[in-house]
Amino acid sequence: MRSLRILGFATLALALPSPAVQENSAAIVKRGVEDSVAVEGLYKRGPIDQAFSSAAADLSSSVNPKITVIQSSVATLKSSTDAQVTAQAVATIRTNLQGIAVDLGRDGIVIVGAVSSLGRAVPALTQADIDNLTAALNSLTSTLTNIQATLVLVQSVSASTTAAVASNIFTVRLSATTIVNPVQILVPNIIASGTIKGLNVTNLTEAYRKFDVIGVELISGL
Repeated sequence: MRSLRILGFATLALALPSPAVQENSAAIVKRGVEDSVAVEGLYKRGPIDQAFSSAAADLSSSVNPKITVIQSSVATLKSSTDAQVTAQAVATIRTNLQGIAVDLGRDGIVIVGAVSSLGRAVPALTQADIDNLTAALNSLTSTLTNIQATLVLVQSVSASTTAAVASNIFTVRLSATTIVNPVQILVPNIIASGTIKGLNVTNLTEAYRKFDVIGVELISGL
């Protein structure tokens, strides 16, 4: 699993070969750089900056419409026997799965940048930081849960559909490591530091437990 995590960070760009992804790569890198610069001052302001919370919110708003389209296409596959209709439905599912993988990778860049600064900022934790992180983590958990449920739904249609989208599902799981792995490093350290400082980390601990369960489930297929 450790080698796969490393591979996930190193090969994510190669796993998303479509022209659309390549066309947007400059913008994605630019955003990653801007957010990394933005979080450089976290240790001065407190560890939970808008970068982390914004990434969680952005992921939800980006992924949910794609999930809706995929669910509609699955319903079409289950109700139609027309070859052209089913072929289009599978193509739509593949396109939107790839879009979800791009969303995960993009917001993963922001979270990785946040983790690098949060490591230095942990000693400055406040209760507000703990509460903000808890809310962001709950949002991430909800989004990852919806993604995992969607992957299961797609694979439940038929063996031929599962085979047709297998590479896209793998790419989604690989992209998810860019979010799951940094959070698994970050949050336990924050919980430990918060406990030492006498902060209330009960809700954060429960939020992390739920995140870890769905995170492990989502990337376990790698």
